[in-house]
Amino acid sequence: LEQVRQNIENYRMTIRNEAQRPKTKSKAQQRRGRRTKNRKEASVSVTISIGIAESTGKQGKPEVVLKAADKALYKAKNKGRNCIAY
Repeated sequence: LEQVRQNIENYRMTIRNEAQRPKTKSKAQQRRGRRTKNRKEASVSVTISIGIAESTGKQGKPEVVLKAADKALYKAKNKGRNCIAY
């Protein structure tokens, strides 16, 4: 999971200009275009936080494991984001 986190962090995404976008736009696409029209960057990157939990004797039920993973995710975000927590 650490390798996945690093790969996502290092992946650069290019922001397309108007000439590269489809000619027909939905209302949502038009709104997004107004927000990003004045950006100077040609590319962006994103980061992720991951919460890890596993099924053990105490945490046998799927809903209990999911709740533990959610708790671990918020722990990762509180550590400063872009990290993994158990």
